[in-house]
Amino acid sequence: MGNTARFLVTSSNFPGPLGGIHAAMAQLNAEWYGFVPCDCPNLPHNLLEKMYAAIDAGTEIVVAHDGESVQPVVTMYKRDVFERLENFLNNGDRKIVLLYDICNTVFVDFSEEHDAFVNLNTPDELQKYGALS
Repeated sequence: MGNTARFLVTSSNFPGPLGGIHAAMAQLNAEWYGFVPCDCPNLPHNLLEKMYAAIDAGTEIVVAHDGESVQPVVTMYKRDVFERLENFLNNGDRKIVLLYDICNTVFVDFSEEHDAFVNLNTPDELQKYGALS
């Protein structure tokens, strides 16, 4: 795993997080793609290391789990998923967790870092989080 990251700003014919995942996979050539949401400011420092360690020969998608809930946009996708993702989107499907059913998906336990997945979507949430950190 390299020590570089690229950020892609693009439009997609598909809405939502899967549209962004599709756009990145369509434009960048890599074996694995990593995604995190922009509204989770406290992701675990060992996120990529732990997720990468969960990959075996058959793994196609790796997803964080906080001990209570799947974190569907804290994820890694293998290149091999692209065609199924495109078909999934072309069929009008948008629910990420349904894609997991047609791929070999591994869930990585981050229950010890449960609070790392706090999601901030409003100025009030941001202010409250700032006061707590």
